[in-house]
Amino acid sequence: MRFYILKILFILITISVNAQQFSLQGTAIIQSQNVYRLTNDQQIQAGMITSLYPLDLTQNFEIDFSAFFGTKNGQGADGIAFMFSKACSPSLINGAGLGVAGTQNSLIVEFDTYNNGSGSFDTPNHHITIFRNGFLNQMNHVMDNVSSPQCASQNCSPIDNNTNHLIKIKWEYLSSSLQRVSVFFNNVLRVTSTRNHILNSFNNENVVFYSISGSTGAFSNNQRVSIAENSVVYNVCSGGQTTLEAPALGSNYSWSVGNSTTNINTFTPTSSGIVTCNYTDFCNVNRTINFNVNLFPTIATPIITTNSPICDGANAIFTITGTPGLVVSYTINSGSTQNVIIPSAGFINVNVTNPSTNQTFNFVNVSNSNCSVSVNSNHMISVSQTPVTSPIDTN
Repeated sequence: MRFYILKILFILITISVNAQQFSLQGTAIIQSQNVYRLTNDQQIQAGMITSLYPLDLTQNFEIDFSAFFGTKNGQGADGIAFMFSKACSPSLINGAGLGVAGTQNSLIVEFDTYNNGSGSFDTPNHHITIFRNGFLNQMNHVMDNVSSPQCASQNCSPIDNNTNHLIKIKWEYLSSSLQRVSVFFNNVLRVTSTRNHILNSFNNENVVFYSISGSTGAFSNNQRVSIAENSVVYNVCSGGQTTLEAPALGSNYSWSVGNSTTNINTFTPTSSGIVTCNYTDFCNVNRTINFNVNLFPTIATPIITTNSPICDGANAIFTITGTPGLVVSYTINSGSTQNVIIPSAGFINVNVTNPSTNQTFNFVNVSNSNCSVSVNSNHMISVSQTPVTSPIDTN
């Protein structure tokens, strides 16, 4: 058998990521990965999470999360609110204020589970309303084409029913003078608001933060939200770069790994672990944000051996030896790319039946479920022609 030296080019996989992290206030705690409890099932509570990452209202975006309103099936209070605001750390209020009432320069979507009466612009059904500037009253609702709060669920049934409900907040920048926010509850569009929100709700500034809050008063419920983006592990292949992005609009950025002094840090990890960024945020508050980086090990590149040289009439055999489970991509004589998976035995043969000319195996790529390596390696099997003989003339 003949062995060949491989020329290998590792693919540098660059990933740009930001950790979806929040500041917590009041009774809000991280209950488990991705899950934030806003209130216990106790009276007079208020809890809030506020994204550390500012949003640009001149861009389109969607925010998805699930909300758990409790288990009391119409007998609890008070509900959950979603808020865009210019405040990095909004003030908290319990009871009917849903944690957010009174926050100026804001746009609030309430998911209300308690009827405080018509004077509070409430209805008996669990409902959704969109308000501006922290005033949760009829004069300051900004919903399109409706004059009263809308049922959260399609059939107006209670939403504190021991179920996680899917919520989508969709922001559309239609023009400099018109933007729309749409609220989906369990994948159904329930209410919209189309206004010049940037001018009328945010004093003509396009940078905001978002908060999710919950509150209780004389009645209560266990209320929580789940946001899938939080606590993500950022996977990087050995030799690859990753780009971590801390919140923008801050200052004094200091990273535990890499040399960046801005909110964007591009580097090549040498080990797995937590990467920390300390900075001063938009509101002049010192913050720390963590990124969990997982470095995948280098793929051990398989070895290709051959049965060269052969005579015509024999089969050309290329043997691939390597770690079971690896996917090897190759071509024969510059043909179409083919793939084989190395089996548990640790090797596999690629046969060319009865070739009449030399055969070239080009090792193109090797990959596993996590990483990919580009390989530029040619392996040739020489095919010798059987000599042609003439009969011996005895005359």
